[in-house]
Amino acid sequence: FLLSVAGTLGFLLTFIFDNLHTGDYGARMNLLLGIFLFISMFGLGAAVIVWGKKLIPHESAVQEREPFHSDPAEAQKTEDAFFAGTEQTGIARRPLLRRTAALALGVFALPGIVVFRDLGPAPKKTLRHTGWRAGVRLVNINTNEPIRPGDLRLGGLLTVMPEGYEKLPEEVYALTATVLIRLRPQDLRPIKGRTNWAVDGTVAYSAICTHAGCPVKLYEQQTQHLFCPCHQSTFDVTDGCKVLFGPAARSLPQLALRADSDGYLVAQGDYTEPVGPSFWERG
Repeated sequence: FLLSVAGTLGFLLTFIFDNLHTGDYGARMNLLLGIFLFISMFGLGAAVIVWGKKLIPHESAVQEREPFHSDPAEAQKTEDAFFAGTEQTGIARRPLLRRTAALALGVFALPGIVVFRDLGPAPKKTLRHTGWRAGVRLVNINTNEPIRPGDLRLGGLLTVMPEGYEKLPEEVYALTATVLIRLRPQDLRPIKGRTNWAVDGTVAYSAICTHAGCPVKLYEQQTQHLFCPCHQSTFDVTDGCKVLFGPAARSLPQLALRADSDGYLVAQGDYTEPVGPSFWERG
């Protein structure tokens, strides 16, 4: 305990009186504060351990357990009380009362079932289609200008939409947001059947997280990972945006790209799988 006191006093004195006007002030103070804080905490912890092990008497104590079952007489009293209460309610000897009570309880559950209609219609095929179509140009949502592969710097990310997206219905507009990322072609590991979905290392993925629908627009250039800010799902851009970490259950859908005759990026078609969170009837 005295060692702990010495460490605490050393910490306080260092913090108060150490010279502020030297070049190594910060490093020296951190070192001294760390040493004195260690002495203070080590002395306190060691004293408590020695106290508990050496000074407090040790003895063995045995506590008998109570029986795990009730006394037979108590069990019989409980059974008699239950049947006496049942007899008093008249439920056993009054069938009309019993049947109307059962009917009332059954009908009472119906409002809860009807309320489920307010959850809305089943999505059916609506989540399988977005505003992307074959030959539609990608446009920068900030400028509404079409994009060539060279317009995006290496390691850059851009949010894009299909040309004319302003006219999309609201429910379709919400599913169409896409991120465009340019990588070195040699860094890509295209999934089987997707070897021609990128243009000069430029790839496009849905910007909607497959976990809870948050926007996935945080990109780390060094690791080439996309992050969801809501629940930290992490996707590997070089490998089909497969899930590396987090609660997302599947990869981000990829949009197939090509270049048109003017060199602008266009979609080869719509997404080949539903975008957004997984849903129960995805099938």
